[in-house]
Amino acid sequence: MARETLRLNHRDNVFVERLDWKDEKGYIPLIERYGHFDLIIASDVVYLDELFEYIWKTIDFFLKPNSKHVVMTHTVRTLSFTERFLDIGKKAGYQRQDMVVGDLANILDAHSDIIHHPLAITDHRLWHFEKN
Repeated sequence: MARETLRLNHRDNVFVERLDWKDEKGYIPLIERYGHFDLIIASDVVYLDELFEYIWKTIDFFLKPNSKHVVMTHTVRTLSFTERFLDIGKKAGYQRQDMVVGDLANILDAHSDIIHHPLAITDHRLWHFEKN
């Protein structure tokens, strides 16, 4: 579905790849193809608590060593669910900062060479994480 949406919108500079949070061996061909990333933007990846540690490991794997920005949006399901995810992220070295859309604009401006279209933020919680 994502590939078809990109095709219909003539976005030939955006790539979609299947990613299994638990299959670290599957990350290697993606790193070989695309390299590591300066910025990771994730939306609606926080939905199963048994995947929380895998999500943070995946982010660590794909983020460039000298980069530290992760922008994440997700629907808040329960407070305990969200706190558990944040706690695991903190243990992985990521400090959460609540954001407003203006803060996001500043981060995205710093990466304007790769981000050319505004993001639509709806009823999601918006967070910025910085790697220690």
